[in-house]
Amino acid sequence: MKRTLLTLILIFTPILACAQGWSTLAPKILDSVVRLEAGNFTCTGFIIDEKRKYILTAAHCIPDKDTDVYVNGEKAAVVNMRRDDDVAVLLVANVDGPALVPAKTNAAVGDDVAMIGFGYAVKEPLFRTAIVSHDSLSLPGLDGKYIVLDAAVIPGQSGGPFVNAKGEVIGVVQRSNEVLSLGLPIQDIYKATRRYWSVSQP
Repeated sequence: MKRTLLTLILIFTPILACAQGWSTLAPKILDSVVRLEAGNFTCTGFIIDEKRKYILTAAHCIPDKDTDVYVNGEKAAVVNMRRDDDVAVLLVANVDGPALVPAKTNAAVGDDVAMIGFGYAVKEPLFRTAIVSHDSLSLPGLDGKYIVLDAAVIPGQSGGPFVNAKGEVIGVVQRSNEVLSLGLPIQDIYKATRRYWSVSQP
């Protein structure tokens, strides 16, 4: 009986710890996520420097350079557009919330992650969880190697963060089908945009 009880404790303790961790982290992460509107597109972005007011999002959320972009209803300026990496950095005068920080290492297969974004153009962000199915997948017709999650994102979540159980960014929502979602690993994104983050890494 004691052995059975011990086995159950060992099995369920990590699950309970993860659940408690997400419920603690979720409000903090949600405060960093912003709603993005560009033409007919509604997407998601997140704060990467709260003092300089920089926002990171997916480049495909912005149709072209002449499209007006709004962050939480405020006009924003595109300061860096990287179509090849599918990331863009925005500057907005009025945005409140803590900056998210990039993970120092890329995600690994089996990691618990969360996806946060304004799915279906709703006014409140959705917080959803997934598992990393592959950490470096090459795909036909696409440059780079992608993180693959075992859950689809909802339209409108593009540009939102993938975060690990510490609340660190491990990727950006960039592609999805009915069952999986994809994003470039954080170290690739960080190298391309590092001067806009409030956190510096070697």
